[in-house]
Amino acid sequence: MEETHGTKHLPPTAEIEELFAAQQRKAPELARMDAAARRARLRRIVAYLQEHLGEAQAALQADLRRAPIDTTAEMLMVKSEADFIGRHLERWMRPQRVRPSLLSLGTTSQIRYEPKGNVLILGTWNAPFACNLVPAIGAIAAGNAVILKPSELAPHAAAFLGRMISTLFAPEEVAVVEGGAKRAAELLEHPFNHIYFTGSSAVGRIVMRAAARHLASVTLEMGGK
Repeated sequence: MEETHGTKHLPPTAEIEELFAAQQRKAPELARMDAAARRARLRRIVAYLQEHLGEAQAALQADLRRAPIDTTAEMLMVKSEADFIGRHLERWMRPQRVRPSLLSLGTTSQIRYEPKGNVLILGTWNAPFACNLVPAIGAIAAGNAVILKPSELAPHAAAFLGRMISTLFAPEEVAVVEGGAKRAAELLEHPFNHIYFTGSSAVGRIVMRAAARHLASVTLEMGGK
């Protein structure tokens, strides 16, 4: 039987404030999770998608008139990403020894990989599962707290993602916020550590300006770029 954490998918501004604050508090704990626990989270995502494939197909049929086989192909992209990360995650998390510089002779040096902390994913409408879940899988595997804001132009897919995430995760770990440009603007007011955006160059510029206010790193996947 599935455990449902029951987060709301369209919180008012005050609840977005609470959600972000809760994720900020949770982020240090998520950063300490070992590779086995992180892999287990990825497996839960894949298992849910396999169990609820029919619902996902119906959502994209309603939003985009997409054939079921095309939705299945999109889900396979998500599974492939989860499987690939799961295979390599333990090695990627290991500290890497490096040779000391002349200024630090006689010491040992390591590169240690740490999560960003709080990640915002702004997805697009034309591949709503892949464009939201592929970056989310990477962010979750890296030990981050994540908020996804799917496109309002694919509302049935956004609702599916909301149900899935609220079933699999507590909201202070991973959450979905549904809505349009106003919701995205409200989210961009918060000091995320990393923002992943898929969409147009015009909106990408808005995302970059918002990220600059908080010195957040960004990943932009935009048409023509």
